[in-house]
Amino acid sequence: MKMISFIGDDAEKCLLPFFAFSPSEAIFIYSHKNISEMTLRTIKKAAELKEGRTKCRFTDVAFLDKETLIRFLDKLVEDTKNVFFELSASSAPTTVYISRYCEERSLCAVCYDRENRCPCPLTSAPIPEYTVPELTVNDILTIHGASSIRSGRNAPEEKYFPIFKELIGVILKDIKAWRRHGKFLQRAQAAYSDGSSVKCRTELHMKTETLVMDEDLMRALDKAGAIELISLANGYVHFRFTDGYIKDCLCDIGIWTEVITYLTALKTGRFDDVRMSVKIDWDGEIEDKVFGYAYNEIDCVLVNDSIPTFISCKTSEPSIEAVNELYVYGKKFGGPHARLGIVTLCDIETSNIINTSIAKRCHELDITLIDISDILSGNMEKKLLEM
Repeated sequence: MKMISFIGDDAEKCLLPFFAFSPSEAIFIYSHKNISEMTLRTIKKAAELKEGRTKCRFTDVAFLDKETLIRFLDKLVEDTKNVFFELSASSAPTTVYISRYCEERSLCAVCYDRENRCPCPLTSAPIPEYTVPELTVNDILTIHGASSIRSGRNAPEEKYFPIFKELIGVILKDIKAWRRHGKFLQRAQAAYSDGSSVKCRTELHMKTETLVMDEDLMRALDKAGAIELISLANGYVHFRFTDGYIKDCLCDIGIWTEVITYLTALKTGRFDDVRMSVKIDWDGEIEDKVFGYAYNEIDCVLVNDSIPTFISCKTSEPSIEAVNELYVYGKKFGGPHARLGIVTLCDIETSNIINTSIAKRCHELDITLIDISDILSGNMEKKLLEM
Protein backbone atom coordinates (compact mmCIF):
# COMPACT_ATOMS: atom_id res chain seq x y z
CA MET A 1 0.00 0.00 0.00
CA LYS A 2 1.41 3.39 -1.07
CA MET A 3 0.38 6.51 0.86
CA ILE A 4 0.73 9.91 -0.77
CA SER A 5 0.51 12.51 1.96
CA PHE A 6 0.21 16.27 1.51
CA ILE A 7 1.71 17.67 4.69
CA GLY A 8 1.72 21.03 6.45
CA ASP A 9 3.06 22.65 9.59
CA ASP A 10 1.43 20.24 12.09
CA ALA A 11 3.60 17.19 12.71
CA GLU A 12 0.97 15.30 14.71
CA LYS A 13 -1.63 15.56 11.93
CA CYS A 14 0.97 14.40 9.41
CA LEU A 15 2.26 11.44 11.40
CA LEU A 16 -0.72 9.79 13.09
CA PRO A 17 -2.14 8.56 9.75
CA PHE A 18 1.33 7.32 8.83
CA PHE A 19 1.37 5.14 11.94
CA ALA A 20 -2.30 4.12 11.60
CA PHE A 21 -2.13 2.94 7.98
CA SER A 22 1.42 1.51 8.13
CA PRO A 23 1.98 1.84 4.36
CA SER A 24 4.75 -0.05 2.62
CA GLU A 25 5.70 3.22 0.94
CA ALA A 26 4.99 6.80 2.00
CA ILE A 27 5.52 9.85 -0.20
CA PHE A 28 5.34 13.10 1.74
CA ILE A 29 4.56 16.09 -0.49
CA TYR A 30 5.05 19.59 0.86
CA SER A 31 5.83 23.20 0.03
CA HIS A 32 8.75 24.73 1.89
CA LYS A 33 6.72 27.96 1.92
CA ASN A 34 4.07 26.35 4.16
CA ILE A 35 6.12 24.21 6.53
CA SER A 36 8.92 25.10 8.93
CA GLU A 37 12.28 23.37 8.86
CA MET A 38 11.69 22.20 12.43
CA THR A 39 8.36 20.53 11.57
CA LEU A 40 9.84 18.90 8.47
CA ARG A 41 12.77 17.60 10.50
CA THR A 42 10.36 16.26 13.14
CA ILE A 43 8.35 14.38 10.50
CA LYS A 44 11.49 12.91 8.94
CA LYS A 45 12.82 11.83 12.33
CA ALA A 46 9.52 10.16 13.27
CA ALA A 47 9.34 8.43 9.89
CA GLU A 48 12.75 6.92 10.64
CA LEU A 49 11.17 5.06 13.57
CA LYS A 50 9.58 2.74 11.00
CA GLU A 51 12.75 2.34 8.96
CA GLY A 52 12.88 -1.11 7.39
CA ARG A 53 9.09 -1.44 7.34
CA THR A 54 8.18 1.68 5.36
CA LYS A 55 10.04 3.29 2.48
CA CYS A 56 9.73 7.07 2.83
CA ARG A 57 10.57 9.95 0.54
CA PHE A 58 9.94 13.68 0.69
CA THR A 59 9.21 15.94 -2.29
CA ASP A 60 9.00 19.74 -2.34
CA VAL A 61 6.43 20.85 -4.94
CA ALA A 62 6.58 24.58 -4.16
CA PHE A 63 7.96 25.35 -7.63
CA LEU A 64 5.43 23.28 -9.60
CA ASP A 65 2.44 24.84 -11.34
CA LYS A 66 -0.89 22.99 -11.27
CA GLU A 67 -0.44 21.25 -14.61
CA THR A 68 3.05 20.02 -13.71
CA LEU A 69 1.79 18.89 -10.31
CA ILE A 70 -1.00 16.86 -11.97
CA ARG A 71 1.50 15.15 -14.27
CA PHE A 72 3.70 14.43 -11.25
CA LEU A 73 0.79 12.87 -9.33
CA ASP A 74 -0.29 10.85 -12.36
CA LYS A 75 3.21 9.43 -12.54
CA LEU A 76 3.02 8.40 -8.86
CA VAL A 77 -0.24 6.49 -9.28
CA GLU A 78 0.07 5.07 -12.80
CA ASP A 79 1.96 1.96 -11.76
CA THR A 80 -0.52 0.80 -9.09
CA LYS A 81 -4.11 1.10 -7.95
CA ASN A 82 -2.98 0.17 -4.45
CA VAL A 83 -2.53 3.81 -3.50
CA PHE A 84 -4.38 6.45 -1.50
CA PHE A 85 -4.01 10.13 -0.61
CA GLU A 86 -3.85 11.34 3.00
CA LEU A 87 -4.82 14.99 3.54
CA SER A 88 -5.12 15.49 7.31
CA ALA A 89 -2.49 18.22 7.46
CA SER A 90 -2.98 19.83 4.05
CA SER A 91 -4.43 23.30 3.60
CA ALA A 92 -8.14 23.70 2.80
CA PRO A 93 -7.57 24.64 -0.89
CA THR A 94 -5.18 21.69 -1.33
CA THR A 95 -7.68 19.32 0.29
CA VAL A 96 -10.46 20.43 -2.07
CA TYR A 97 -8.21 20.32 -5.12
CA ILE A 98 -6.67 16.89 -4.42
CA SER A 99 -10.01 15.40 -3.35
CA ARG A 100 -11.45 16.42 -6.72
CA TYR A 101 -8.42 14.93 -8.45
CA CYS A 102 -8.91 11.63 -6.60
CA GLU A 103 -12.66 11.49 -7.22
CA GLU A 104 -12.12 11.87 -10.98
CA ARG A 105 -9.71 8.92 -10.92
CA SER A 106 -11.60 6.72 -8.41
CA LEU A 107 -8.75 7.06 -5.92
CA CYS A 108 -9.17 7.12 -2.14
CA ALA A 109 -8.56 10.37 -0.26
CA VAL A 110 -8.94 10.53 3.53
CA CYS A 111 -8.43 12.71 6.59
CA TYR A 112 -7.58 11.10 9.90
CA ASP A 113 -10.03 11.91 12.71
CA ARG A 114 -7.80 12.41 15.77
CA GLU A 115 -10.70 12.47 18.23
CA ASN A 116 -12.26 9.17 17.13
CA ARG A 117 -8.99 7.64 15.87
CA CYS A 118 -10.33 6.62 12.48
CA PRO A 119 -10.08 7.94 8.91
CA CYS A 120 -12.85 10.01 7.33
CA PRO A 121 -13.42 9.46 3.58
CA LEU A 122 -13.17 12.44 1.23
CA THR A 123 -14.00 10.37 -1.85
CA SER A 124 -16.24 7.38 -2.61
CA ALA A 125 -13.34 4.92 -3.04
CA PRO A 126 -12.92 2.26 -0.29
CA ILE A 127 -10.72 3.23 2.68
CA PRO A 128 -7.59 1.10 3.06
CA GLU A 129 -7.09 -1.03 6.14
CA TYR A 130 -5.95 0.84 9.24
CA THR A 131 -5.39 0.30 12.96
CA VAL A 132 -5.33 2.57 15.99
CA PRO A 133 -1.58 3.18 16.37
CA GLU A 134 0.06 1.49 19.35
CA LEU A 135 2.71 4.11 19.95
CA THR A 136 5.47 4.12 22.53
CA VAL A 137 6.32 7.07 24.75
CA ASN A 138 9.30 7.85 22.53
CA ASP A 139 7.06 7.75 19.42
CA ILE A 140 4.78 10.35 21.02
CA LEU A 141 7.68 12.58 22.02
CA THR A 142 9.29 12.31 18.58
CA ILE A 143 6.02 13.27 16.88
CA HIS A 144 6.06 16.48 18.91
CA GLY A 145 9.67 17.34 18.16
CA ALA A 146 11.27 16.06 21.37
CA SER A 147 12.83 12.79 22.49
CA SER A 148 13.41 10.73 25.63
CA ILE A 149 17.08 10.87 26.54
CA ARG A 150 17.03 8.60 29.59
CA SER A 151 15.23 7.84 32.83
CA GLY A 152 15.92 9.86 35.96
CA ARG A 153 15.00 6.83 38.07
CA ASN A 154 14.94 3.27 36.81
CA ALA A 155 11.56 1.54 36.90
CA PRO A 156 11.50 -1.72 38.90
CA GLU A 157 12.02 -4.93 36.97
CA GLU A 158 9.34 -7.60 37.19
CA LYS A 159 11.41 -9.65 39.66
CA TYR A 160 10.95 -6.85 42.22
CA PHE A 161 7.15 -6.66 41.91
CA PRO A 162 6.38 -9.02 44.87
CA ILE A 163 8.77 -7.10 47.14
CA PHE A 164 7.42 -3.75 46.03
CA LYS A 165 3.83 -4.86 46.59
CA GLU A 166 4.73 -5.59 50.21
CA LEU A 167 6.74 -2.37 50.56
CA ILE A 168 3.91 -0.22 49.21
CA GLY A 169 1.57 -1.74 51.80
CA VAL A 170 4.06 -0.94 54.55
CA ILE A 171 4.55 2.65 53.34
CA LEU A 172 0.86 3.44 52.86
CA LYS A 173 -0.05 2.07 56.30
CA ASP A 174 1.56 5.13 57.93
CA ILE A 175 3.09 7.61 55.51
CA LYS A 176 4.28 10.03 58.21
CA ALA A 177 6.10 7.23 60.01
CA TRP A 178 7.63 6.11 56.70
CA ARG A 179 8.89 9.61 55.92
CA ARG A 180 10.62 9.77 59.31
CA HIS A 181 12.08 6.29 58.90
CA GLY A 182 13.11 7.03 55.31
CA LYS A 183 15.23 9.94 56.53
CA PHE A 184 16.87 7.58 59.04
CA LEU A 185 17.67 5.08 56.26
CA GLN A 186 19.08 7.83 54.07
CA ARG A 187 21.45 9.04 56.77
CA ALA A 188 22.41 5.55 57.94
CA GLN A 189 23.26 4.45 54.42
CA ALA A 190 25.15 7.65 53.60
CA ALA A 191 27.28 7.72 56.77
CA TYR A 192 27.54 4.15 58.08
CA SER A 193 27.34 1.75 55.14
CA ASP A 194 29.91 -0.68 53.85
CA GLY A 195 28.47 -1.52 50.45
CA SER A 196 24.99 -2.92 51.12
CA SER A 197 25.65 -3.51 54.82
CA VAL A 198 24.85 -0.87 57.46
CA LYS A 199 25.73 -0.85 61.15
CA CYS A 200 24.84 2.17 63.26
CA ARG A 201 23.04 3.46 66.36
CA THR A 202 19.24 3.45 66.34
CA GLU A 203 19.32 7.20 67.07
CA LEU A 204 21.38 9.40 64.75
CA HIS A 205 22.01 12.88 66.10
CA MET A 206 22.17 15.61 63.47
CA LYS A 207 22.82 19.32 63.98
CA THR A 208 19.15 20.23 63.66
CA GLU A 209 17.32 17.00 64.53
CA THR A 210 17.63 13.46 65.81
CA LEU A 211 16.67 10.65 63.43
CA VAL A 212 15.15 7.66 65.23
CA MET A 213 14.84 4.21 63.72
CA ASP A 214 11.32 2.73 63.67
CA GLU A 215 11.69 -0.86 64.89
CA ASP A 216 8.29 -1.96 63.54
CA LEU A 217 9.10 -0.62 60.09
CA MET A 218 12.54 -2.21 60.18
CA ARG A 219 11.02 -5.62 60.89
CA ALA A 220 8.38 -5.03 58.20
CA LEU A 221 11.13 -4.31 55.65
CA ASP A 222 12.85 -7.53 56.68
CA LYS A 223 9.61 -9.48 56.28
CA ALA A 224 9.02 -7.93 52.84
CA GLY A 225 12.45 -9.09 51.67
CA ALA A 226 13.85 -5.59 51.18
CA ILE A 227 16.50 -5.94 53.88
CA GLU A 228 18.04 -8.61 56.03
CA LEU A 229 17.87 -7.54 59.67
CA ILE A 230 21.03 -9.08 61.09
CA SER A 231 20.90 -7.77 64.67
CA LEU A 232 19.06 -5.23 66.78
CA ALA A 233 20.28 -4.79 70.37
CA ASN A 234 21.76 -2.32 72.86
CA GLY A 235 20.86 0.76 70.80
CA TYR A 236 22.53 -0.54 67.62
CA VAL A 237 21.13 -1.99 64.41
CA HIS A 238 22.92 -4.07 61.81
CA PHE A 239 21.17 -4.76 58.51
CA ARG A 240 21.88 -5.47 54.86
CA PHE A 241 19.95 -4.20 51.81
CA THR A 242 18.81 -6.99 49.48
CA ASP A 243 20.64 -5.36 46.58
CA GLY A 244 21.70 -2.00 45.20
CA TYR A 245 18.41 -1.20 43.49
CA ILE A 246 16.37 -1.88 46.62
CA LYS A 247 18.84 0.25 48.59
CA ASP A 248 18.45 3.17 46.18
CA CYS A 249 14.65 2.96 46.40
CA LEU A 250 14.50 2.72 50.20
CA CYS A 251 16.79 5.72 50.51
CA ASP A 252 14.73 7.82 48.07
CA ILE A 253 11.50 8.90 49.74
CA GLY A 254 10.22 10.66 46.61
CA ILE A 255 10.34 7.60 44.36
CA TRP A 256 7.39 5.79 45.91
CA THR A 257 4.58 7.88 44.42
CA GLU A 258 6.10 7.23 40.99
CA VAL A 259 6.43 3.51 41.71
CA ILE A 260 2.82 3.27 42.90
CA THR A 261 1.61 5.04 39.74
CA TYR A 262 3.83 2.96 37.48
CA LEU A 263 2.77 -0.39 38.95
CA THR A 264 -0.92 0.57 39.02
CA ALA A 265 -0.81 1.58 35.35
CA LEU A 266 0.88 -1.70 34.45
CA LYS A 267 -1.72 -3.62 36.45
CA THR A 268 -4.56 -2.24 34.31
CA GLY A 269 -3.12 -3.94 31.23
CA ARG A 270 -4.69 -1.19 29.15
CA PHE A 271 -1.70 0.95 28.21
CA ASP A 272 0.51 0.37 25.16
CA ASP A 273 3.52 1.84 26.98
CA VAL A 274 4.21 2.84 30.60
CA ARG A 275 7.33 4.78 31.59
CA MET A 276 8.40 6.48 34.79
CA SER A 277 10.84 9.31 35.38
CA VAL A 278 11.09 10.29 31.71
CA LYS A 279 13.72 12.91 30.91
CA ILE A 280 12.54 14.76 27.80
CA ASP A 281 15.00 16.51 25.52
CA TRP A 282 13.46 19.62 23.95
CA ASP A 283 15.83 20.10 21.05
CA GLY A 284 16.87 16.76 19.62
CA GLU A 285 20.29 15.45 18.70
CA ILE A 286 21.22 18.09 16.12
CA GLU A 287 20.84 21.07 18.47
CA ASP A 288 22.39 19.20 21.40
CA LYS A 289 25.77 19.22 19.67
CA VAL A 290 25.67 23.02 19.50
CA PHE A 291 23.60 24.25 22.43
CA GLY A 292 23.71 21.37 24.91
CA TYR A 293 20.77 19.68 26.60
CA ALA A 294 17.55 21.48 27.46
CA TYR A 295 15.27 18.97 29.15
CA ASN A 296 12.48 18.44 31.62
CA GLU A 297 11.47 15.38 33.59
CA ILE A 298 7.95 13.96 33.73
CA ASP A 299 7.34 11.46 36.56
CA CYS A 300 5.13 9.05 34.59
CA VAL A 301 4.04 8.91 30.95
CA LEU A 302 1.42 6.42 29.73
CA VAL A 303 0.18 5.79 26.18
CA ASN A 304 -3.18 4.27 25.28
CA ASP A 305 -4.45 4.09 21.68
CA SER A 306 -1.94 6.79 20.60
CA ILE A 307 -3.12 9.18 23.35
CA PRO A 308 -0.47 10.08 25.96
CA THR A 309 -1.08 10.71 29.65
CA PHE A 310 1.44 12.83 31.55
CA ILE A 311 1.45 12.46 35.33
CA SER A 312 3.21 14.45 38.03
CA CYS A 313 3.82 12.50 41.26
CA LYS A 314 4.13 14.25 44.63
CA THR A 315 4.64 12.79 48.11
CA SER A 316 3.14 15.94 49.66
CA GLU A 317 0.86 18.77 48.52
CA PRO A 318 1.54 19.81 44.92
CA SER A 319 2.10 23.52 44.36
CA ILE A 320 0.28 25.74 41.88
CA GLU A 321 3.59 26.03 40.02
CA ALA A 322 3.77 22.24 39.67
CA VAL A 323 0.22 22.14 38.28
CA ASN A 324 0.95 24.88 35.73
CA GLU A 325 4.24 23.25 34.76
CA LEU A 326 2.53 19.91 34.13
CA TYR A 327 -0.04 21.58 31.88
CA VAL A 328 2.58 23.42 29.80
CA TYR A 329 4.93 20.47 29.38
CA GLY A 330 2.15 17.89 28.89
CA LYS A 331 0.57 19.86 26.06
CA LYS A 332 3.93 20.71 24.49
CA PHE A 333 5.26 17.16 24.47
CA GLY A 334 1.93 15.33 24.09
CA GLY A 335 -0.12 17.66 21.91
CA PRO A 336 -3.58 19.14 22.50
CA HIS A 337 -5.17 15.72 23.11
CA ALA A 338 -2.77 14.73 25.90
CA ARG A 339 -4.33 13.72 29.24
CA LEU A 340 -2.88 15.12 32.44
CA GLY A 341 -2.88 13.92 36.04
CA ILE A 342 -1.37 14.57 39.46
CA VAL A 343 -0.89 11.80 42.02
CA THR A 344 -0.23 12.88 45.59
CA LEU A 345 0.20 10.99 48.86
CA CYS A 346 -1.54 13.76 50.79
CA ASP A 347 -5.26 13.75 51.59
CA ILE A 348 -7.20 16.34 49.61
CA GLU A 349 -10.13 16.23 52.03
CA THR A 350 -8.02 17.39 54.96
CA SER A 351 -5.76 19.84 53.13
CA ASN A 352 -7.06 23.40 53.13
CA ILE A 353 -4.34 24.41 50.69
CA ILE A 354 -5.48 21.90 48.11
CA ASN A 355 -9.19 22.45 48.69
CA THR A 356 -8.94 26.19 48.07
CA SER A 357 -6.37 26.39 45.28
CA ILE A 358 -4.89 23.20 43.85
CA ALA A 359 -8.15 21.35 43.19
CA LYS A 360 -9.66 24.48 41.64
CA ARG A 361 -6.67 24.97 39.36
CA CYS A 362 -6.65 21.30 38.33
CA HIS A 363 -10.35 21.54 37.48
CA GLU A 364 -9.72 24.64 35.35
CA LEU A 365 -6.94 22.88 33.40
CA ASP A 366 -8.78 19.51 33.17
CA ILE A 367 -6.10 17.76 35.24
CA THR A 368 -7.17 14.62 37.10
CA LEU A 369 -6.22 14.73 40.78
CA ILE A 370 -5.56 11.40 42.53
CA ASP A 371 -4.87 11.52 46.27
CA ILE A 372 -4.07 9.05 49.04
CA SER A 373 -7.76 8.25 49.60
CA ASP A 374 -8.06 7.08 45.98
CA ILE A 375 -4.96 4.91 46.39
CA LEU A 376 -6.05 3.35 49.68
CA SER A 377 -9.61 2.70 48.45
CA GLY A 378 -8.40 1.02 45.25
CA ASN A 379 -9.94 3.79 43.13
CA MET A 380 -6.64 4.82 41.52
CA GLU A 381 -6.81 2.22 38.76
CA LYS A 382 -10.31 3.37 37.77
CA LYS A 383 -9.24 7.03 37.71
CA LEU A 384 -6.23 6.30 35.50
CA LEU A 385 -8.44 4.51 32.99
CA GLU A 386 -11.07 7.27 33.04
CA MET A 387 -8.46 9.85 32.12
